[in-house]
This record gives sequence, structure tokens and C-alpha cells, in this order.
Amino acid sequence: MKATPAIFAEALRLSTHGMEHAADRWAGRRERGLDDDQLTDAIRFEFGIMHDAGLREHDRWRYCAQDEFQPRLSIYPGFNSRDAGPPIQGTALLKEIRALLQIPHPCGALQIEMF
Repeated sequence: MKATPAIFAEALRLSTHGMEHAADRWAGRRERGLDDDQLTDAIRFEFGIMHDAGLREHDRWRYCAQDEFQPRLSIYPGFNSRDAGPPIQGTALLKEIRALLQIPHPCGALQIEMF
């Protein structure tokens, strides 16, 4: 069973808001914009993986945010690792988080699409 779009969005939102005062930090980031490196660092911090993997559980699913250098998110709609779809990572993760949290790139959308 793969994650539904609703479960995916919920897992993405919760994974980026697990640390205390995350909403305030994201508001500041939204205001000033972040380039891809800055957004990657922010994701690593909010995932709680500055030096370790973060595993969080919800009553219907769990997610694992891991990799110190390249954050990735795996969503398990059940509690069996075989149920996980492929992890979202790299530019796909940045794109999803930018859209969900409305974090602009300081160079604008055109710059993002060039890469």
C-alpha cells in the first residue's frame, strides 16, 4: 500500500514541523526566500538529522527522514518497511517542500526551472 496524496502531504508537513518553533522559522524563511543549499540545510535541521536519522510515528503511518548530507523522506503507510514507496529526495523533495510551505527561491521561479 503506497501513501495517498493526503498522507504524503501530512507526513511532509509534520516532518518539517517536528522541532519546537518550526512554524516561526519557516515564516522567516518564507519571507526572505532560500536557495537550494539553504533549503537543504533547513530541511536537515527540521527533520532532526543534523547528525542522525529521524524516525517519527503517527497512528496510521510513519516516516523516516535520514541521510546527514542529502535529506530524504520515506513514508510507510503501515508499519512494514515493504509498504514504503520510493523515498523522496533531492530536487523532488525541495520542490515539494517549496510548494507546500511556499518558500520562494531568492532568484525567482525562472531560476529554479533552469536547473
